[in-house]
Amino acid sequence: KGYDDDGSFFVLKKMLRVVVIISLVLLPLPSSLSLSLLAAPRRRQRTRLFADPPSDTSFDEAPWEETEVSSSSAVSSSAVSSLKRDVLTACAVADRGFGASPGDRKRIEGLLEKLRMSNPTSELGASLEPLRKCWRLVYTSAADVTTLAANPVISLAGIYQDARQLPSIVNVIDLKARPLAALPAPFGDRVVARQRVKTTATKLREPLRVSLAFDRVELDAGLGPLGIDLPQLPPQLAQAAYFDVDYLDDDFLLIRQASPGGLFAAVAVDDLEDPFGD
Repeated sequence: KGYDDDGSFFVLKKMLRVVVIISLVLLPLPSSLSLSLLAAPRRRQRTRLFADPPSDTSFDEAPWEETEVSSSSAVSSSAVSSLKRDVLTACAVADRGFGASPGDRKRIEGLLEKLRMSNPTSELGASLEPLRKCWRLVYTSAADVTTLAANPVISLAGIYQDARQLPSIVNVIDLKARPLAALPAPFGDRVVARQRVKTTATKLREPLRVSLAFDRVELDAGLGPLGIDLPQLPPQLAQAAYFDVDYLDDDFLLIRQASPGGLFAAVAVDDLEDPFGD
């Protein structure tokens, strides 16, 4: 009859997942895969790649006051906690950076700079143990990621960096079908596919720098994962795909990717969400 146990349309879901797979094959993959293929250093591009979407809410008119943080002395834990709350509020209004205006970005990145200046982590160590958590994205300024929101078929749900099995780090993106967005729950908010990019992390000479060797990309649309192994780059090129840790504590991570540039802020979570809930 075409129904599953919770009353939703089983056949429709499977068809939409096939459409998502086709759209991902035809459209560019995220930066994590791009870096594995184009890891050679490039000059930073300053040209805006897309226009900021209109927004009724802008941080130029934000009603709250930002936490004042001094760079000349140690920052109290209460001040850092307040600063992180400001960051999370700002990022939520700007939809993790995907709907940020220039004013939003200026304010958010000003707050993140204050966090960077109070970074409690000075060294990652060869084992990268301080990174060993599952991190969920709350903000990015990387144009090669934010432009993914322009995909006419899919929209972005949860985005994660799963570093619980170091030195393996898995970048995870959950995807929803944009044509279903106007439907009521549980149809409109269902994840229809999950993309994983598997990498191997290596600590570089700099105390807070990590290189990534890209190993495999997989796509799971609820029918079992499909994947391909990626070609391994020469060491001199592989080390060009790296990020620097600007801030790291027990529940907040801020990294800056080398090429093509951009910030990624994330919070620690217990686990990845169940992508399909079938």
